[in-house]
Amino acid sequence: MLISCGLRGDVEPFAALATGLAKLASVEEVGVLISKMYLHLAPKSPKITVIPYDFEIPEARFPGNVDFDAVEKPPDPNEFMRDHVRTQAPAMLEAARKFEATVVVSLFLTLVASDMIREVLRIPHITLHPQPSLRTAYHPYIMANEEAPAVARAMHRIQQGATDADRVGDYLGTHSFPMSGSLKVCLDEMNTLRTEHGLDTATFEHFVDLFNGALPGTHVMVATPSLLTPLPPDASPRAYIVGAYAATYMPAGYDPVAAHSELAAFLDAGPKPAVATYGSMGAGFKGGAVTRTVLRGLRAAGVDRVVLVPGMAKIGVDALEALNNPADAQLLEWARDHVFTTRGNVQYAWLFPRCALVLCHGGAGTIHAAFHAGVPVLGTPVFADQPFYIELLAAMNIGVRLGNLGLHSFTEQAVTDGVQKLRDVGAFEIARELGEQQRALGEDIDKACVLVTRIASEGVAQ
Repeated sequence: MLISCGLRGDVEPFAALATGLAKLASVEEVGVLISKMYLHLAPKSPKITVIPYDFEIPEARFPGNVDFDAVEKPPDPNEFMRDHVRTQAPAMLEAARKFEATVVVSLFLTLVASDMIREVLRIPHITLHPQPSLRTAYHPYIMANEEAPAVARAMHRIQQGATDADRVGDYLGTHSFPMSGSLKVCLDEMNTLRTEHGLDTATFEHFVDLFNGALPGTHVMVATPSLLTPLPPDASPRAYIVGAYAATYMPAGYDPVAAHSELAAFLDAGPKPAVATYGSMGAGFKGGAVTRTVLRGLRAAGVDRVVLVPGMAKIGVDALEALNNPADAQLLEWARDHVFTTRGNVQYAWLFPRCALVLCHGGAGTIHAAFHAGVPVLGTPVFADQPFYIELLAAMNIGVRLGNLGLHSFTEQAVTDGVQKLRDVGAFEIARELGEQQRALGEDIDKACVLVTRIASEGVAQ
């Protein structure tokens, strides 16, 4: 039983894992819960049962669209725990029983339910981290914007082989564990479910050990590229890095050339273009202005071909035209032959290897796909782990951070200067070499599926 939630970069690893498991003769059935927002990513196989659940974010509340100074109450991830996970947990348990599940795989956000399921059914539990989210004395906390440069340097030290001098702190105490306020809400909701099902009350340490794979029968899979975010030296022996296998995921029946024939023709018609995609991040309903910034900055840097993926930011040549600004006339004339705006859902696994540069928000799924493809990044973060990822690429000389927080925070000049900096440090060559090295490691979906089936067969007596 796979329980996904969150945004695209959170959901795609579960869809890819379900697809891989369904191909194994030893697996009879796979149940995967996916929010209705991302059903287009749902895997298709006679062995797979997709269970949609009601979790949709109103457009006005999407990350990047909320003016935190103007709203009385900004989005609260804890509301998700209370209003969506706990309320739907009984249905999740019933589904797991129906499938006679032998293992439950869960994202962090649904641990409050999956913990209950594993204990009621007495089956192994795997926490799937699409980000490097372990909590150890060596491992930095990746969700703080102000600390992102220092956090990226700490991760860079882990890449190079951490020593005792590189310990970044004790994250295992109740007061020092980051996001302890959010985790308290998680723990409260977890204990509500546990009490309803006759289980003992969990402690804070129970939650931390579940998160890190330190409880009997619990494990952690970190679905990130090992060359980018390797495991810390003091990780649990039941923590495994399986690679960013979602970076190569293609939904069943997806034929990119047939689905995007005009885009394929544009890509084949000249040198590799830059691609701008801000995924599930909004632009404060200013997609046209962001488009202008991107295109003017790239054009000034001598980038002659650009692909725009609208996403939730709603960038695109049509968004620029809608501004109806006479000052954009020359840019629009240039864009007619040099810029392509995509339609539909384009898989990064197909698109990024055909591009020379990625402009993005720094989300885990996008960064993993760019790293796997061997393409450098110009990043403008919005929230969460995005500042960390962009600062980490900068520390590795394969990325440049353009703005602070929000897609309104970068300028045309920052784009132009960012391209030049990538050229100056040799980022295009470094990224290509790292991508080749990463792909050669064979961290694909097969590795993750073998691990899941082994854990399921071994049960909880470990």
